[in-house]
Amino acid sequence: IMLTALAAMIGAAVILTDPIFQGLAISLLFGLASSTLLTVLVIPAIYIVLPHVAKRDLYAVWQALNAAELANANLDLISDIIACPGLDYCSLANARSIPIAQKIAKRFADPARQRDLGELKLKISGCINACGHHHAGHIGILGVDRKGVENYQLTLGGSGAEDVSIGKITGPGFDEDGIVDAVERATDKYKELREPGERFVDTYRRVGMEPFKEAIYG
Repeated sequence: IMLTALAAMIGAAVILTDPIFQGLAISLLFGLASSTLLTVLVIPAIYIVLPHVAKRDLYAVWQALNAAELANANLDLISDIIACPGLDYCSLANARSIPIAQKIAKRFADPARQRDLGELKLKISGCINACGHHHAGHIGILGVDRKGVENYQLTLGGSGAEDVSIGKITGPGFDEDGIVDAVERATDKYKELREPGERFVDTYRRVGMEPFKEAIYG
């Protein structure tokens, strides 16, 4: 991401001294700098805080959030998905991210099922620029273009916390529905193998890739 932005900024800087195109160059430089900072520092994890809500208004606020489907307490659960805009909105993307996130959220919509799985950070990127930080997800999904067809690689074992690690690719990619099934099979295997108190990433680190790979690909 940084290298792409830097290369584009260098190209824009060439016309910075041109009296005709100077305004365009400034706009390009500012736009590239701000979008890069937002992508790297802000967008990956956004939480909205509503400060100074009077106690008497709490229920009304909850009702409004619930009507907008924003009232679920799912922090760090499998439905708390981080996904880049993907091919729906980004010209750099190779594949869509938002529909994948929606399908996974629907598959794991049961709150009890989410709580049973516990902390599970799922991240989705629509291209190798990795704006969704898929490589740092306990489960990561990377969208790629395979001969003009959207394809999704699955990675396991990543973390962006103090126990930082890069996720490893499980194997061949999947289509849009296949990747949702693969995520479910990975979580089912985790439930089968986990020990008391273990998160998904803890179990993965203890047993390694092979049991998960066998469950995912059969």
